[in-house]
Amino acid sequence: MKKWKQKEINFLKNNYSRLGPKRVSRILGKSYYSVRRKARDLKLNFSKKYSWKEEINFLIKRKNSIVDYTKIISTYSENLQESAWNYIMAKQLRNKKKTLREISQILRVPYQTIKNWASKTTPIPIKIIIKLTKLRLLPLIPENTIKFEMLLKIFSSIFGDGSLNKNLNSVVIAGDYKNLQKFKQQINMSFSGLKIKLDKKNTKGRFDNRVIEGISGYLSIYDSSLSRLLFAAGSPKGDKVIQKINFPSWIFSLKRELKAIFIGTLWSQDGTKPLWSKRGFHLSFQLSKSLRLKKEHTRFMNSIRKIINEFGINTGEVKWKNRPYIRNKDSEKIDKAYFYISSSAGNYIHFSKFIPNYSEDRKEIITQTLRKTAATIERNKAQLERFEKFKKMKKEGKSINEASKLLGVPYSIVKTWFRGKHRPIDISRR
Repeated sequence: MKKWKQKEINFLKNNYSRLGPKRVSRILGKSYYSVRRKARDLKLNFSKKYSWKEEINFLIKRKNSIVDYTKIISTYSENLQESAWNYIMAKQLRNKKKTLREISQILRVPYQTIKNWASKTTPIPIKIIIKLTKLRLLPLIPENTIKFEMLLKIFSSIFGDGSLNKNLNSVVIAGDYKNLQKFKQQINMSFSGLKIKLDKKNTKGRFDNRVIEGISGYLSIYDSSLSRLLFAAGSPKGDKVIQKINFPSWIFSLKRELKAIFIGTLWSQDGTKPLWSKRGFHLSFQLSKSLRLKKEHTRFMNSIRKIINEFGINTGEVKWKNRPYIRNKDSEKIDKAYFYISSSAGNYIHFSKFIPNYSEDRKEIITQTLRKTAATIERNKAQLERFEKFKKMKKEGKSINEASKLLGVPYSIVKTWFRGKHRPIDISRR
């Protein structure tokens, strides 16, 4: 048997009560029983080992927080909630120098449970709270940080093409495969250690008598802590089509730039591409819902319009397609609600300026539409200038034929102006 050196004895005296025999034996390279015997000879006690092991303070509340530790606890079953609150009270009593026996009697919790909490185990809700606190996601504060903005995009996606598992252990977002590839990279940059899987699937179907084929992506985030944080923040779980959903109140009080990120993410998934036609462009937002919830869903769609209107963007009223179908899996009668973005050129430019696009496959068509819209505005501006000159010519007594030649405007158009009809309108205004 190796003799104990004085340095080893000093280390044992200073650290045994805090670290215990197992950790001391590993540090000193001695057997567990050798450490126990030496500690007994020196009359050292490991009674202080029962001090709660986590060093981080997770019992933090802030006035402007969206989610704090109490809301995370509330996402669990009644038994786990009770266990978490007992753990917190036990920790507070321990800080007041109460013994483990006293804590057990006060809380009416088995002594062995208190002993385990103090030395080696932690209730599941507390583990999740500590993890989120270390990630600086708890308490959750609405702020202009990379982490919060990414969390806001995921949160918005759940209201769009995503879904939160009803067991609160994963998030799945469907969409264009290339878009989701980029989204996955951004999530990995913001949150390290998440288990993320991206799958693709060949899809084929019909829409308005058109055959649609392509590759759809499915981005799965397997993380219970993130899922419960999103649920505590107000995201729906399970099948959104057959349940009433609303945005939580904190969405409406976000800063302007954060609201733009939230709506931009939602629009990039469920808004249409700007389709150009002779009458201008077509741009709408649409979401499916069970007809049982028609009234509630109309109200929800109007809340989306409300946020868009705050940016000075004009929208049409919420309407229904009135082309219901029966869903095979549950025989629910489903239809789509939609609203248009006002198709005036100025309104579209304003929309593109303030609502960000996160869809890679839409960038080209958006650029083309903006180019066409800008050209249309320029032509309209030139026509307005010619009309102002026409009004002066009319006062001077110029004939329709003279005005037509001087302005370079077709005779038929000048004739309608002369009669006070079809006067040009400034389309750059919203």
